[in-house]
Amino acid sequence: MQYESQFISNFLSKKRFSYGIAVSLGTFIFCTIMSNLYWTQAFSISKHLAASPSLVLEKGEIWRLFTTSLIHSDIGHLLSNSLVLLGMGYYVSTYYGYWIYPLVSFLLGGVVNLIVLLTFKHDITLLGASGVAYFLWGFWLILYLNFSS
Repeated sequence: MQYESQFISNFLSKKRFSYGIAVSLGTFIFCTIMSNLYWTQAFSISKHLAASPSLVLEKGEIWRLFTTSLIHSDIGHLLSNSLVLLGMGYYVSTYYGYWIYPLVSFLLGGVVNLIVLLTFKHDITLLGASGVAYFLWGFWLILYLNFSS
Protein backbone atom coordinates (compact mmCIF):
# COMPACT_ATOMS: atom_id res chain seq x y z
CA MET A 1 0.00 0.00 0.00
CA GLN A 2 1.46 3.29 -1.06
CA TYR A 3 0.52 6.70 0.30
CA GLU A 4 0.98 9.86 -1.63
CA SER A 5 1.18 13.22 0.08
CA GLN A 6 -0.01 16.32 -1.66
CA PHE A 7 0.61 19.90 -0.63
CA ILE A 8 -2.56 21.92 -0.57
CA SER A 9 -2.33 25.67 -0.59
CA ASN A 10 -3.78 27.37 2.46
CA PHE A 11 -3.88 30.77 4.15
CA LEU A 12 -0.29 30.44 5.37
CA SER A 13 1.15 29.31 2.03
CA LYS A 14 2.07 32.75 0.83
CA LYS A 15 2.59 36.20 2.22
CA ARG A 16 -0.37 38.48 1.67
CA PHE A 17 1.00 41.86 2.72
CA SER A 18 4.40 43.38 1.95
CA TYR A 19 4.56 45.85 4.84
CA GLY A 20 5.22 43.42 7.71
CA ILE A 21 8.77 44.59 8.38
CA ALA A 22 7.72 48.25 8.33
CA VAL A 23 4.88 47.61 10.78
CA SER A 24 7.00 45.60 13.21
CA LEU A 25 9.91 48.07 13.07
CA GLY A 26 7.54 51.03 13.40
CA THR A 27 5.93 49.48 16.47
CA PHE A 28 9.34 48.79 18.01
CA ILE A 29 10.49 52.37 17.36
CA PHE A 30 7.27 53.76 18.85
CA CYS A 31 7.68 51.59 21.99
CA THR A 32 11.32 52.73 22.24
CA ILE A 33 10.31 56.39 22.07
CA MET A 34 7.51 55.95 24.62
CA SER A 35 9.81 53.99 26.96
CA ASN A 36 12.47 56.68 26.69
CA LEU A 37 9.91 59.34 27.56
CA TYR A 38 8.82 57.23 30.54
CA TRP A 39 12.41 56.68 31.76
CA THR A 40 13.36 60.35 31.53
CA GLN A 41 9.99 61.64 32.75
CA ALA A 42 10.29 64.14 29.87
CA PHE A 43 6.61 65.01 29.81
CA SER A 44 4.03 65.07 32.56
CA ILE A 45 2.01 62.55 30.56
CA SER A 46 4.59 59.83 31.26
CA LYS A 47 3.22 59.39 34.78
CA HIS A 48 -0.14 58.37 33.25
CA LEU A 49 1.14 55.37 31.27
CA ALA A 50 1.88 52.55 33.74
CA ALA A 51 -0.88 50.33 35.12
CA SER A 52 -1.58 49.06 38.60
CA PRO A 53 -4.65 47.41 40.11
CA SER A 54 -5.42 50.44 42.26
CA LEU A 55 -5.25 52.87 39.31
CA VAL A 56 -7.15 50.71 36.81
CA LEU A 57 -9.64 48.84 38.98
CA GLU A 58 -10.30 51.34 41.74
CA LYS A 59 -9.82 54.70 40.02
CA GLY A 60 -11.14 53.53 36.64
CA GLU A 61 -8.16 54.65 34.57
CA ILE A 62 -8.83 52.07 31.84
CA TRP A 63 -6.47 53.61 29.25
CA ARG A 64 -3.56 52.33 31.34
CA LEU A 65 -4.37 48.78 30.23
CA PHE A 66 -3.21 49.78 26.74
CA THR A 67 -0.55 52.43 27.40
CA THR A 68 1.40 50.14 29.70
CA SER A 69 2.19 47.95 26.67
CA LEU A 70 4.10 50.86 25.14
CA ILE A 71 6.53 51.39 28.02
CA HIS A 72 9.15 49.17 29.65
CA SER A 73 11.06 49.27 32.92
CA ASP A 74 14.56 49.38 31.36
CA ILE A 75 16.45 48.71 28.13
CA GLY A 76 16.80 44.98 28.89
CA HIS A 77 13.06 44.66 29.33
CA LEU A 78 12.44 46.55 26.08
CA LEU A 79 14.91 44.40 24.14
CA SER A 80 13.53 41.12 25.49
CA ASN A 81 9.98 42.07 24.50
CA SER A 82 11.18 43.42 21.17
CA LEU A 83 12.45 39.99 20.11
CA VAL A 84 8.89 38.70 20.15
CA LEU A 85 7.32 41.91 18.87
CA LEU A 86 9.70 42.16 15.92
CA GLY A 87 9.54 38.48 14.97
CA MET A 88 5.93 37.62 15.59
CA GLY A 89 4.78 41.13 14.64
CA TYR A 90 6.42 40.65 11.26
CA TYR A 91 4.74 37.28 10.65
CA VAL A 92 1.31 38.28 11.88
CA SER A 93 1.21 41.59 10.00
CA THR A 94 2.60 39.98 6.83
CA TYR A 95 0.06 37.16 6.78
CA TYR A 96 -2.95 38.83 8.44
CA GLY A 97 -2.44 42.57 7.97
CA TYR A 98 -2.10 45.60 10.19
CA TRP A 99 -5.60 45.12 11.57
CA ILE A 100 -4.36 42.15 13.55
CA TYR A 101 -0.91 43.54 14.36
CA PRO A 102 -0.60 46.06 15.88
CA LEU A 103 -4.26 47.14 16.24
CA VAL A 104 -6.09 44.03 17.49
CA SER A 105 -2.94 42.75 19.18
CA PHE A 106 -2.63 45.81 21.40
CA LEU A 107 -6.36 45.80 22.16
CA LEU A 108 -6.29 42.16 23.20
CA GLY A 109 -2.98 42.77 24.97
CA GLY A 110 -4.99 45.19 27.13
CA VAL A 111 -7.41 42.37 27.93
CA VAL A 112 -4.47 40.18 28.96
CA ASN A 113 -3.20 43.07 31.11
CA LEU A 114 -6.61 43.30 32.79
CA ILE A 115 -6.53 39.59 33.63
CA VAL A 116 -3.04 40.01 35.07
CA LEU A 117 -4.06 43.05 37.13
CA LEU A 118 -6.98 41.14 38.61
CA THR A 119 -4.44 38.76 40.16
CA PHE A 120 -1.90 41.39 41.35
CA LYS A 121 -1.65 43.08 44.71
CA HIS A 122 -2.76 46.72 44.59
CA ASP A 123 0.71 48.23 45.03
CA ILE A 124 2.38 46.49 42.06
CA THR A 125 2.96 48.27 38.73
CA LEU A 126 2.57 46.55 35.36
CA LEU A 127 4.90 47.58 32.52
CA GLY A 128 5.72 46.15 29.11
CA ALA A 129 4.30 44.47 26.05
CA SER A 130 4.23 40.94 27.43
CA GLY A 131 0.44 40.78 27.08
CA VAL A 132 0.79 41.63 23.40
CA ALA A 133 3.59 39.07 23.04
CA TYR A 134 1.47 36.31 24.63
CA PHE A 135 -1.43 37.19 22.34
CA LEU A 136 0.81 37.10 19.24
CA TRP A 137 2.25 33.68 20.10
CA GLY A 138 -1.17 32.26 20.90
CA PHE A 139 -2.75 33.75 17.78
CA TRP A 140 -0.02 32.42 15.51
CA LEU A 141 0.02 28.99 17.13
CA ILE A 142 -3.74 28.49 16.97
CA LEU A 143 -4.01 29.60 13.35
CA TYR A 144 -0.89 27.71 12.30
CA LEU A 145 -2.18 24.48 13.81
CA ASN A 146 -5.62 25.11 12.34
CA PHE A 147 -4.41 25.79 8.80
CA SER A 148 -1.49 23.39 8.63
CA SER A 149 -3.39 20.27 9.58
